[in-house]
Amino acid sequence: MMSSAEAATNRREGGLLQHVLQSAEKGNPQSVLDAMDGYAQQKAWLPNIGDEKGAILDAVVKRWNPELCLELGTFCGYSAIRIAFLLTHPHSKLFSLEIDPIRAQIARAIIDHAGLSSKVEIVEGTLSEQGDKLGEVLKAGWGVSQFGLVFVDHDKGLYLSDFERLKNKRLIGAGSVIVTDNMKFAGSAAFLEYLRSHGEELETEEHMSHVEYRPWEPDMVTVSVYKAHLPQLNN
Repeated sequence: MMSSAEAATNRREGGLLQHVLQSAEKGNPQSVLDAMDGYAQQKAWLPNIGDEKGAILDAVVKRWNPELCLELGTFCGYSAIRIAFLLTHPHSKLFSLEIDPIRAQIARAIIDHAGLSSKVEIVEGTLSEQGDKLGEVLKAGWGVSQFGLVFVDHDKGLYLSDFERLKNKRLIGAGSVIVTDNMKFAGSAAFLEYLRSHGEELETEEHMSHVEYRPWEPDMVTVSVYKAHLPQLNN
């Protein structure tokens, strides 16, 4: 049986989908983002990266211009739209991992409404479950095995272990950029400490900001460039 909290969450996210379909111009990514921001600000808070921190993510995508991207934590597709909207390579692709099938379904519908389905593939499952498959897909479709950009915004307690998993599975290489949201959250502390103590491996910038749609709460986004692949045992 679904808990009351789960039911409320489904109502919130289902309400978001209806709001986007009814108020955002189809095929217009910015209109969809504006509708999602408006819903989060006026109707129900959403754990998207949001408009303020989203500008940091936008700047990273524009600066590094990646062809292949990975997102850990789709939620309802907000950051996937921000990333995909800015991809310029003719064969660029964002793979976005989401463990919740309902959220994955909603994200697909919202991304389709934004006109970006051809650039985004929602993959259901965790990195530990899907990492090998992702590597195979990259090799088969693009002849490479590594992502140029990884955006991390899922379970904060998995930040460090999933970074290690990205290394172990060779899904990142020298020059890969890792953008991580909510680095002021308690669960992110282990990964933040890792970034700060491993400058020989990752060159990291810390961008102070605020929690999405809560300008009174401080937050931080880190942008890290992976410099060296250190041999690891496979997970």
